[in-house]
Amino acid sequence: MYIFLDVDGVLNTTTDWKQKVYSLNPKCIEIFRSLINKLDNPKIVLSSTWRNGIARDGTTAIHIKDLLAALNNPGGGNIDKTAVSPDGIRSKEIDYYLRRHGRDKYIILDDDPTLFELGNKTPHLYLINPEKGITQNDIKKILKNI
Repeated sequence: MYIFLDVDGVLNTTTDWKQKVYSLNPKCIEIFRSLINKLDNPKIVLSSTWRNGIARDGTTAIHIKDLLAALNNPGGGNIDKTAVSPDGIRSKEIDYYLRRHGRDKYIILDDDPTLFELGNKTPHLYLINPEKGITQNDIKKILKNI
């Protein structure tokens, strides 16, 4: 199962952003790992701007090593990333990835519906509240629907 993962708003919260840009929230990481441990053969695919190792403005280095260290162990697999589409539409990036790698089962974890062509009607999209990051309630909802 592919997990298309956004970082900001999923593995951290808006409060975390204010304290330190490009931070990870240990509680969110722990909850995300609990999801990984409940899935059969999970494959993490970064759809986040973190996948590029640079900020959206192209100037600030992201702490990609911290992210990789936090996520590399769950599921025992490597972390892949989507390509970047010129218009920034994540649903296109994910569709392109699936066409190239096979249409395995997948879920999309993100906090911003405006990055998807169909907003919150995108199949397999689980919108996370960025003020809380991923929660146990999100995990329950995801597991119930896959």
